[in-house]
Amino acid sequence: MQTELYKIGKNILENLTSGMYTDSKFIYREYVQNAADAIDEAIANNILTKEDAKILINIDAQNRAIHIEDNATGIDYRNALRLLGNVADSVKDKNINKGFRGIGRLGGLAYCKKLIFETSSLGEDRKTIMTWDAELLHKILNDPNDKSDAATVINKIVHINTIEEKENEHYFRVSLYDIKPSNSDLLDKGLIREYLSQVAPVDFDSTIFLLSRKIKEEMKANSKNLDTYKIYINNDQLYKIYQTSLIDTNGSKYDEIGDIDYHEFRNSKGEILAWSWIGISKFEKCIPEKNNPQRCIRLKKANIQLGDAETLNNLHKEPRGNGYFVGEVHAIHTDLTPNARRDYFNETGTLKELEIKLKEYFNSLYNLYHLANDQKNALKKQNEYVQKKQEYEEKQKAGTFINSEDQKKSLKQLEELKQKADKAKKDSDRISKKAEDNGTLKRVVTFIKKDYGNDIEEISDIKETLQNNKKAYRSNKLNKLNREERKLISKIYEILEKVLDPETRECVINKIEEEFS
Repeated sequence: MQTELYKIGKNILENLTSGMYTDSKFIYREYVQNAADAIDEAIANNILTKEDAKILINIDAQNRAIHIEDNATGIDYRNALRLLGNVADSVKDKNINKGFRGIGRLGGLAYCKKLIFETSSLGEDRKTIMTWDAELLHKILNDPNDKSDAATVINKIVHINTIEEKENEHYFRVSLYDIKPSNSDLLDKGLIREYLSQVAPVDFDSTIFLLSRKIKEEMKANSKNLDTYKIYINNDQLYKIYQTSLIDTNGSKYDEIGDIDYHEFRNSKGEILAWSWIGISKFEKCIPEKNNPQRCIRLKKANIQLGDAETLNNLHKEPRGNGYFVGEVHAIHTDLTPNARRDYFNETGTLKELEIKLKEYFNSLYNLYHLANDQKNALKKQNEYVQKKQEYEEKQKAGTFINSEDQKKSLKQLEELKQKADKAKKDSDRISKKAEDNGTLKRVVTFIKKDYGNDIEEISDIKETLQNNKKAYRSNKLNKLNREERKLISKIYEILEKVLDPETRECVINKIEEEFS
């Protein structure tokens, strides 16, 4: 039987670079996760401490260059060619390492003219420099007459050499030169900072996210931990995007995260699949996308985000439900493996189990923000009644009703508000009773009552007061006029009420009172 010879075509290189991802910013995530793996290995081998470990990102917009460097293990020159040149041939363990497919480092080829890896390991007196000619790669890929296979193309575009280095140096540096004009967003420091603060494995900034301490207390109590690394962008340390305040589209604070809810998800065997934290607020509304990059519950593995803010939308009872929350779901189970694009997990039975558990939990969150809305509306109706009752009593005491019809009309409106307030009080009490068995709902109700009020007053003696003060109307203040003249002015007041807006009407009546009082 004749043996067939197979080859991997050159287009696989396009698929692994520009064809793999829809967002060019992913290259930062890929290089950061490789650096994080190297740091883990360096700490395990006592090459450096967690405190000294760091990842440095330098964005040089003026020269259209990007440099990403770590001070971890580096790669010794004997293994550099094999480890950096081979494609999809990683020696990493997918159950331990964050990056394990051996393709992420090629991502930068799609967005620059030249990609350079520089590395040295502890104890060797040289460093390895591997240069990938991305411009030549694009020419070969776009040439229909070039039938080279992938290995041949790599041999054409890669150049490697070594130069002297200090023996105590250990690092890995990737540099992208001549970033394409169409990918200038990669040079936007603000944009990259916001992106990485969402996806990178960094710590909370406790100065702006005050509840980070409580999250860590819950983690410690439940034997959980987060992989965090010191990452700097142009010398400024990077933190997670979270902050306590929720900001409206006009830039003002409209709500805040007052507490957190910790939750664990386990399979039928009792094995933990994932754990989560979500922020508890008054749930005033779906969090606006503008000014709130922290919005939505994010999916994480090894503290690195999978997909984007809306990745978990389809597991909520209604897609917009995710937008009411701030939080993270951290997958733990080893069977939950990120796919090649790192926008979700590979399909497995374990993933299906997690999705079922998440849907159940998210259904409870659906009830949470709907009950919060019902509670707010109930308290608003009670507060509206209390305010209108106070206004009525003040007008009655001051004698500022226009006439008896005006007073009767106000009383009828007040009685209608009382009926609505009584019903709202029952709704509010029902929600409060339900909260007795739901610690999370109880905290939400507490936050709402603190801002919206708690109790409703009863209508007392309004009709009796009306009878005792039935002649205390505004026209009675006109003591320069006789009884018949005051009646006429009262009729004029009625007309003014019908044809003028409140502000103008009040101005005219005040002028009349000044003239005839």
